[in-house]
Amino acid sequence: MAETLLSLKSRLASIRSISKITKAMKLVSSAKYTRVRAIYDSEKRYCDDMHDCFMLCLSNVDFSKKRRPTCMTEKSGNRDLYVFVSSTLGLCGAYNYDLYKVFLDNVKAEDDVVFIGEKGLRHFRDKVHKAYDDFVSIQSHLDLESANRLRHWLDNVYRQGDYRSVRVIYTKFVNSITFKPMCERLIPIMDQDVLETMGPASPTATKPIFDPNPYKVADAIVPHYFDAVIYNKLLESLLSEQASRRNSMDSATDSANELSDRLKISYNKLRQQKITQEITEVVGGANATGGSGF
Repeated sequence: MAETLLSLKSRLASIRSISKITKAMKLVSSAKYTRVRAIYDSEKRYCDDMHDCFMLCLSNVDFSKKRRPTCMTEKSGNRDLYVFVSSTLGLCGAYNYDLYKVFLDNVKAEDDVVFIGEKGLRHFRDKVHKAYDDFVSIQSHLDLESANRLRHWLDNVYRQGDYRSVRVIYTKFVNSITFKPMCERLIPIMDQDVLETMGPASPTATKPIFDPNPYKVADAIVPHYFDAVIYNKLLESLLSEQASRRNSMDSATDSANELSDRLKISYNKLRQQKITQEITEVVGGANATGGSGF
């Protein structure tokens, strides 16, 4: 029984130490989540406005008379290029596991992948035709300039015509508890995408005036639009990762505290049994000697 008490005491000490660690990690993740959320909220408004402006320009261009921009031109390549955004660190619940399922559902063996995050690179490096690791650490110091470098690289690669499309697999942030792994086409933008975004035109709506014309305005907006979209998706993934890690550490702390309480009850029960047994042995010994020990 003494050995059982010692093992319970050791387990209690271990669990309490783990609880302190997970609680500290939760606080760190909460601080990172708050910082990234503030950046994401301000950037999302810019991205949404840029998206509306760009689609409005495209909806007013007659491409039967104008050359299509590269971002709206379908290439004749025989494979797709994917940008796969995972995490570099672990302890973030099912964040990476959910992304892996989307990856397996969409990416084929002949496709190429740009990996962002060490987890995805280690898991799928040998399962794709070509793995690019040039931007694997981009999220460690994420800013608009980093997104701009990635956009330049993707644009140059797509212009070569080896890929049919460029798609991104990332985690869409819904709220601090819900995240959705997504696979979305980044390039090319199809006519149907413009129609679905703008919807039917209202007969009473005032037609905007473009200077010098919608085509040149859209052409000037293209790089800024894709910078904003790529930056937004990277921020969403980073925000979802921090929220998922915070939730996981919160659950781990609660589980450790619950287990600690149960072990403490078991420890007290065993301790009480030991005390009761010792008292019983003393009383039994006294009765056996007739109580004349003094």
